[in-house]
Amino acid sequence: EIMMKLPWMMEGYYKDDELTSKVLVDGWLHTGDKGQMDEEGYIKIIGRVKDAFKTSKGKFVVPTILEDKFSENSNIEQICVAGLGIPQPIALVNLSEIGLSEDKESITQNLTNQLTEVNKSLHGHEVISTIVINKEAWTPDNELLTPTLKIRRGKLDEKYMESYAQWHADDAKVIWA
Repeated sequence: EIMMKLPWMMEGYYKDDELTSKVLVDGWLHTGDKGQMDEEGYIKIIGRVKDAFKTSKGKFVVPTILEDKFSENSNIEQICVAGLGIPQPIALVNLSEIGLSEDKESITQNLTNQLTEVNKSLHGHEVISTIVINKEAWTPDNELLTPTLKIRRGKLDEKYMESYAQWHADDAKVIWA
């Protein structure tokens, strides 16, 4: 987690001691951002600490890093890597307008090929077992996205978690839900 200690840092939240005690610990501001330092000493934000989840194997996975590997695929509009309670992560996907205009077979082949390529670069516990294509878009209206269009992982887990084990156990690499 990225933490800061600076002379000009905030002293706390106005009239909210509880929130202040969670964010300011021993004079350090806990940002909630997960960072990685490069060879030149620059910090790159790679996700949120609370976004990480633990698989049933007991290994932590940082989903934003995995999701980023699919960012160039024009068939994908939204992606959320999840995996609470199952041995390997799965990827929940909503298709873009381009993806929706393609036939099911070509989308399945495209995503299967990309999944194979992405998995080659991952550690064993990060390997994505299945891509699940959802029909329902994630929006602020159904509360699966924030008003600033960030994915609400907890809400997606609530909505889909009962199906995670079944999707993970399926032999298909791409499932149309």
